[in-house]
Amino acid sequence: MTYGHAFPMTAPAVWAVDPEPSINQRTQHAWHVNGDGSLCLLEAATAWTGREAAAELVVKASGWFIEYLLMRCGLITGMTGAGLAADLSMDAVITRAGNSQPDPSGTVPDTDDQPVPASLAGTAGHGPGVAESARTTA
Repeated sequence: MTYGHAFPMTAPAVWAVDPEPSINQRTQHAWHVNGDGSLCLLEAATAWTGREAAAELVVKASGWFIEYLLMRCGLITGMTGAGLAADLSMDAVITRAGNSQPDPSGTVPDTDDQPVPASLAGTAGHGPGVAESARTTA
């Protein structure tokens, strides 16, 4: 997390270190990553008023990380708009991914040829549309 000269009037920037989003992911809105590699954690620039604690973005970054892994495994096709902390629609998907049987190898490659934790990879058959089914079961 970095704080600019105008902080707290401008939001701090947050970067994922591991996993670091690829250049390709930085160009696609679905990944919620800005072109410079910082995470897009606010729905709009006006969502940051300067009265928030920078620590609130840590919660949002944690949710981003979970959604990032779910997308890399093909369990979802896009991240939530408000983030996991404010949107419960992904609860069933996360639960299903957490309850899956791990692959004996420990990891499985995804579309970016980066390893994905086996606990998430074992549920890849649930693919697109899971967010909708999660809303109806949550």
